[in-house]
Amino acid sequence: MQNYNLNIRMFISINFRTEAYWVDRPQSQGFSDIVRHGEELGYLFRRNYGGYNTTDLSKYPEADVLVLRRMLTLFTNFAKYLNPTPEATELLENIIWPTVSANSFSYLDIGSSLLIRQNPKEEAYSGWNDIYEKYGIPPFDTY
Repeated sequence: MQNYNLNIRMFISINFRTEAYWVDRPQSQGFSDIVRHGEELGYLFRRNYGGYNTTDLSKYPEADVLVLRRMLTLFTNFAKYLNPTPEATELLENIIWPTVSANSFSYLDIGSSLLIRQNPKEEAYSGWNDIYEKYGIPPFDTY
């Protein structure tokens, strides 16, 4: 992994399906047990189409609204400060999301609570590393 002195926090795992965003469609096999790629957009942008109306949050359970407020705060903080958790707050359970480094891949697991976890999809990632070690022709570069 090249170091360009960036504070990278690039992986979240949402494992909480809320009524506010549930769309009746098959889940991605082998990736996430609960949510699909791009589902965070439902928490960031309210909508009123296709039978779903998230413009009136009073219609949803408190747990759903809490996840929505947390998602909005994380993304807003990242846009403003380039850091989703610039300071510990009660809303975000006083977590500080660590940066990713070559030796430590921390990610935020968003469910009914927020958890900092290590090495997402570790088994699949290890498989790709094995392929690079066996068949790769260095030097490797990233963009």
